[in-house]
Amino acid sequence: MPGVFDYLVNTVVHVQVEGKSERFTSRVIAVSGLELTVTTPGNERRHIWPRPGTALLLFTRRYEPDGTENLEDGVRCEVVRQILKPTPGLVLCLDGNQPLVRLAPLERAVRTIAVTSGKGGTGKSVLAVNLALALASLGERVTLVDCDLGTGNVAGLFGVQPERNLTDLLEGRASVDEIALCVPGGVSLVPGGTGDPSLFNLSPWKFAHLLSALAAVEERTSFVVVDTSPGISQSVANLLLACDEVIMVTTIEPPSVIDSYALVKLIAAQERRPRVWLVLNRAAQPEVEGRIVRQVVRTASELLGFEVQVLGLVREDDGVHRSVVTGRPLLLDHPIGPAAQDIRELARRLITSRGGKAWSSGTR
Repeated sequence: MPGVFDYLVNTVVHVQVEGKSERFTSRVIAVSGLELTVTTPGNERRHIWPRPGTALLLFTRRYEPDGTENLEDGVRCEVVRQILKPTPGLVLCLDGNQPLVRLAPLERAVRTIAVTSGKGGTGKSVLAVNLALALASLGERVTLVDCDLGTGNVAGLFGVQPERNLTDLLEGRASVDEIALCVPGGVSLVPGGTGDPSLFNLSPWKFAHLLSALAAVEERTSFVVVDTSPGISQSVANLLLACDEVIMVTTIEPPSVIDSYALVKLIAAQERRPRVWLVLNRAAQPEVEGRIVRQVVRTASELLGFEVQVLGLVREDDGVHRSVVTGRPLLLDHPIGPAAQDIRELARRLITSRGGKAWSSGTR
């Protein structure tokens, strides 16, 4: 049965040690009664891991009738215990002797969408780049985060060479604002790191730092598009479960479909799951391939008891290869081609789909 505060799962919150002025950003990852499990609170300077018994103030973003932001009405809570898995964090117990309406549910303005694939070679990063551009062209404020850890190439798809990237952020050498770039098309890009072995399997503490950075990005945008590494690793799984929605990119090739099913199965096994969309990429025979993919989705939904929705397909297009070679995204280089048209349609469907927080829960 849903709890009173279940709506807070995956919500960005602000944490302050009672009696102190410094505030930290965190994210709620689980709720049980008056207990909230949150990621390790952090800001651009440091993270904190207060001991059990520490009194904290918890804030959610609220707005006055005139539209101004109000972060002054905090809710008292106490640290119950520290945790290490699935990521370092805290279990907090809310003080029930106070107006908990301050944590009342508000419509969330931001949607965090991971773009992923069960295997490499599906065109995942190209789709993430152009989907971000399509959303921006439709009036959305978009931040694209390259979390293809260790092999990030999104900056190259824009034809830019960043001086600093995600590695500098995770090592504490720069803040997210210092590494973010404004790229053509009106998108803010947080570039990924390349060739750093430590990024392939993030330590729990670095992953907590990454979540804090994503939370900071969410504060000033309407869509956060996260390009993940392909395949199934613990880092990828943790990242997918930290997002509101997941776009699974596949081709019609059997290995791609099989690996996508394995990734969906991993998500379906969780107590709380993001909404999962499926996109068929590089469709040479859209009608035939579309029918096959929809049948696969129906079968997977029946076997797993978890709904996967088909967002759409992107047709094969020679312009995609040209755009990669030239370092100019498809929607800017070849905006009237079939693939560009299809990606704009995917963006429109995302905007008109229901809700920012699309979490599914319950029995599988």
